[in-house]
Amino acid sequence: MAFKCGFATTRNLLSIELREIGTFLGDKLKLRLKDKIQLNRTNLGVPFLGFRIYPTKILLLPQSKKRFIRKHKVYMDHYHSGHWNEKTLARHLEPLIEFTKIADSLNLRRKVSKYSDKGFIQRLEARTLTGV
Repeated sequence: MAFKCGFATTRNLLSIELREIGTFLGDKLKLRLKDKIQLNRTNLGVPFLGFRIYPTKILLLPQSKKRFIRKHKVYMDHYHSGHWNEKTLARHLEPLIEFTKIADSLNLRRKVSKYSDKGFIQRLEARTLTGV
């Protein structure tokens, strides 16, 4: 089973796109859409895998924000108390930070890192950008 989320300005455009997707799936992949397809209107976005997806942006759901803040604090406490070295901290923080990068969450990451070891967070983010 797959999930497809599309946005359009009118229901008619969305219906046309749906037909084109059905044709592509049938002709190229020998697959078929299920009979019950839902076309819904929303201005609240669509919650999906910890995010709220809008046509022009992706935000973290409130529980994802809380989890990020809570885990970040716990990880930094482990590091500052000496239970973790920098390598262990990086191993835990990298996936946590990468998850938030999918969303428009730069300000959240900046606020959270403001209260922790800024130098370490900046080195970590630079390392993930360069792939080192």
